[in-house]
Amino acid sequence: MTAGSKGFEIAIDHERHILKTRVWGEFDAEFLKKCQWAFRQKLTEISLIPHEWSFLLDLVDCSQEARAMILNQLRCFNHGKLREIEAFE
Repeated sequence: MTAGSKGFEIAIDHERHILKTRVWGEFDAEFLKKCQWAFRQKLTEISLIPHEWSFLLDLVDCSQEARAMILNQLRCFNHGKLREIEAFE
């Protein structure tokens, strides 16, 4: 990660039923909203597929605000399709 860089990647592994998310950098409010919207879109997409889903999160290099937003979204999503949430600091 270069100084001042920020971003996110969110991808669905349909074969293994995994939502992969990587978030890095310090987010301003506008960028955090973009990430939140993209993450919600992927959660909505997988909620339409009747299967148990796993989540692979790389939140090591992101801001506290971004980490809290992602984990909060997962807690809200947890309605029988989420195995468990483990956060590594």
